[in-house]
Amino acid sequence: MEVVTILRLLWDRRLAVCVGAVLVVALAVLASRGVALGPLGAIGAGQQVSAVVSGRVLVDTADSELVHVDPTASETLAMRTMLWAELLASEPARASIARAARVPPDELAVLGPSTRFEPSVLTPLLTRASSAALATPELNVVRVYSSTEMPLIAIEATAPEAPQARRLMDGAVVALRSLVASGSVDGAQPFVVEPFSEPRATEVVSRSRRSLFVVVAVVAAFGAWCCAIVVVAGTARRVRAAAASPAG
Repeated sequence: MEVVTILRLLWDRRLAVCVGAVLVVALAVLASRGVALGPLGAIGAGQQVSAVVSGRVLVDTADSELVHVDPTASETLAMRTMLWAELLASEPARASIARAARVPPDELAVLGPSTRFEPSVLTPLLTRASSAALATPELNVVRVYSSTEMPLIAIEATAPEAPQARRLMDGAVVALRSLVASGSVDGAQPFVVEPFSEPRATEVVSRSRRSLFVVVAVVAAFGAWCCAIVVVAGTARRVRAAAASPAG
């Protein structure tokens, strides 16, 4: 009987219930518009990512082209760097990164620079389209970016936990150094890989987790609103009943 009474109270005050429903839905829409971001861009909507580690490395000659007044290899250094960045997505390099990070190779995706869509004019719509194109089912992802003008490689590693993301980052740098070292001639190492910036770790929440949180919050908020209506209505009814009863 109490359930019937509660439902009757809510039906009698359906306008207040509808107002609460509208407010809760509006808050849910505002909350769901939040986008999970990594240091280098939006994270794929289907990914269960909780940590991102990003950093940049510089590919240079052994005697450093950066300090030469008239460098001889600077014209081809950026081109070589782009090639090495692409080779990080090759199967041998991916296997090397997986071993270093201690993850199964089939649970790791490595995306080279050629997989990234670079629109000539950046807009939010094109940025979201680019991010969707890069979404992968793997929880462990290494994204590699390179420049056509500078010998810089940016690496972004995502994983369920920050230590694992850091191992992916370190493994990618080790694999890159191995690729660069393979071009040595007569034991001489003409190129080196040096850190250009300190790796940065960021905690993120993927859209799927955010959606689950929003659904739970909506249900809880609407339930609390209905409970408040029932409590207020019940209290008001008891007060009126007490006022209408004859004094003892």
